[in-house]
Amino acid sequence: MFSLKRIVQEKQQKKELRKRGSALHAELIDRVLPITSDGRLGIEDGFELRFEVLVLLVSSMLIRLHQIGKKELAATLWEITFEGFDHSLRQQGVTDMAIGKRMRKLLLHATGRRTAYIEAMEKSDIVALEEAIQRNVLSGASKDVKDPMPSLLEAIRAVDQIPL
Repeated sequence: MFSLKRIVQEKQQKKELRKRGSALHAELIDRVLPITSDGRLGIEDGFELRFEVLVLLVSSMLIRLHQIGKKELAATLWEITFEGFDHSLRQQGVTDMAIGKRMRKLLLHATGRRTAYIEAMEKSDIVALEEAIQRNVLSGASKDVKDPMPSLLEAIRAVDQIPL
């Protein structure tokens, strides 16, 4: 009986963790869409741009969650983020045969970007952070728009205002 009670509790805890992770993911998505869709970055809105901006903001949130000891929630957020990428690709018509290859590539790219962002943010190295953002998010940006870096840096700072 004891183990059954424990199993039920663990299942409820996991369900609550996914609920909290999903809420954080939705909040981050709500912050990504205005940045990518209004043209301020000088890049056409689409999956690739949304991927780049979301990985940037999720990286910032992961730091925050780790700082307050919410490592399981951080891992759940990362997992839910990739479930979202999978869902988006399938909506775009990527087939079951191709989805695995695309997701492996996305995971590889996202993990490298996350590492670069987190290292720069944890060291408060604004130069390294801006270089990583320029290289990953803004590499194809039009020169005809106002410098988009301040918008992205403000979006990173705004992640700290998301209620946990």
